[in-house]
Amino acid sequence: MTVESLPKQKTSWPMLMLGAGLIAAVLALAAAYNAFSLGEEALVQTYLQHLDAFPKNPQELQVVLAAPASRVNLELRAGESIKGLWSSESLEIRVGEASAGITENKATLSKEKSWDADIQHNAIFERHDPIFINAGFTLDSDALVGTEQSALIEGRIIYPVIAAGGGQEDAAQTLFVPFVIRVVAPAEIAEAVRAKAKTTLSITGSLAVIFIAVPSAYFRKHRKPRGKRPSGPASGAK
Repeated sequence: MTVESLPKQKTSWPMLMLGAGLIAAVLALAAAYNAFSLGEEALVQTYLQHLDAFPKNPQELQVVLAAPASRVNLELRAGESIKGLWSSESLEIRVGEASAGITENKATLSKEKSWDADIQHNAIFERHDPIFINAGFTLDSDALVGTEQSALIEGRIIYPVIAAGGGQEDAAQTLFVPFVIRVVAPAEIAEAVRAKAKTTLSITGSLAVIFIAVPSAYFRKHRKPRGKRPSGPASGAK
């Protein structure tokens, strides 16, 4: 069998690139909606902020923005596990005035164990997935703009890992994550969300144009010309 006799395969990269461009376009539209259509209250209530249970610089306190009487949405990264699974009997979020210490329990999280002794997982990609813990609370309505409050996420989590011998086992970790709540006006949070959305729009919009334009040009260049219809016999021909 010669190379010439092998069946020709269709080039796949233009379709993959076009698919990536369409995804980027959807993300750009979502960013544009957040940047120019959502109102201030919706932006504040849906603002998601990130904390790390094991920051690179433990001496530097992590800061969260919050507006009086508004929801504070947090995503805490707490190490890695198989498929990112975790459980906990009790994770507490406590908040208090910076001068008085941490006093008030704002929320208590719990999550039951949801895995068995042999989790089916991808041996390459799912053994060390990040653990993300979503939490939230509502800041007091009498919190003063311009002040700071001390806060803490504390508790114990259990999660599945691959042991040194290659088998699966459960590990436990005590979390102690202090952070600072900076009380700001709702307009400041809304502006931060809009600024982030505009940055996302700029990046994803540009990628969408490139990823859609390149394969479109490729398809036009390699489009097969339509064949001409064969002309019939001339009238009067014998």
